[in-house]
Amino acid sequence: MVFFPKITKAVPAPLVSIVVLTVITVAAGIAVPTVGDKGALPSSLPVPGLPDVPFTLDTLLLIAPYALAMALVGLMESLMTAKLVDEITDTRSSKTRESIGQGVANIVTGFFGGMGGCAMIGQTMINVKVSGARTRLSTFLAGAFLLVLCLALGPVVSEIPMAALVAVMVMVCFATFDWHSVAPKTLKRMPAGEIVVMVVTVVCWSSATTSPWAWWWAPSRRWSSSPDASHIWRTSPPSSTRTAARWCTA
Repeated sequence: MVFFPKITKAVPAPLVSIVVLTVITVAAGIAVPTVGDKGALPSSLPVPGLPDVPFTLDTLLLIAPYALAMALVGLMESLMTAKLVDEITDTRSSKTRESIGQGVANIVTGFFGGMGGCAMIGQTMINVKVSGARTRLSTFLAGAFLLVLCLALGPVVSEIPMAALVAVMVMVCFATFDWHSVAPKTLKRMPAGEIVVMVVTVVCWSSATTSPWAWWWAPSRRWSSSPDASHIWRTSPPSSTRTAARWCTA
């Protein structure tokens, strides 16, 4: 990812890195965690459906606080990502249109058993800075390509080593980070309050994600239910909206 862009930018460097590392691990028979170890990939398109929950005020009051919190966090990250992309590409985007589009997409996705989503800084930086994308067509192609990979090339994708994906994200973080912001000359000009907030945020987040309690949010956990579906144990993301809704009301 460091030297390949100097040769050509016609092919994204992250894609080349993933392909090369996958070929090496498969050919050499190296036993490493792969994408397939995290769960089975979908083999067919989802079908629409409704959650198997009572449509009552009690259900709404139970789910509303979590839904509102997720919506706010997703909206803030999307707006922050849009602002960052505007600065990088020297363009202006409609934040209102982005917010409305995200809300509509999440509502429609819920009827197909999907999970709520928002813009992600990491993937956006791969798309914009590493792959050189500049239009919304790149976003559509990324989603379409991912769909084809899951449905048509699921067995191949399952062999991708997780280390390759981690390496891509590490390089993206390194390239995205504004190193000038932590330079001694810059810190001397910053208000002391902002420096304290930055340090406390980094320390708290690092402690939270590396502590024994971080397993609670680990994406590799499994969801299981009792025969009467009265208990759903938090051990992995639900496979459908119905399962998630049943857990919320358990």
